[in-house]
Amino acid sequence: MYRNDPVEYLGLRATTGHSHKGVSAEAVNVGREWMGDALLYFAARGLGRPLLQFRILQRLAASGSVARSERWFAERGTWLLAGSRFVPGTRLPTYLAAGFLKVPLLRFLGVTGAASGLA
Repeated sequence: MYRNDPVEYLGLRATTGHSHKGVSAEAVNVGREWMGDALLYFAARGLGRPLLQFRILQRLAASGSVARSERWFAERGTWLLAGSRFVPGTRLPTYLAAGFLKVPLLRFLGVTGAASGLA
């Protein structure tokens, strides 16, 4: 209901002193989405590197390419994480990459949590 208009929500809170039931439901939905994002991150963080033990995947990911990708994501990943929330079809691969490339957990949760609140 107020997902795309935080000003309207804040106006409702300021004028009535309480929020509408829809706002509470929306907060639950945003929290649920954020937890789903975290599950993608944890899945890739826990399962991604062990998958590189398989030969077929070793061919796809040369030893130096993972290290280069980690450096690239460390430099530019914050903006990529935030932007992926607003571009359809980019969240899944970006969040999986963040987990696989070992983005710090608190940075991931902070950026994706803030973006979830804005989206």
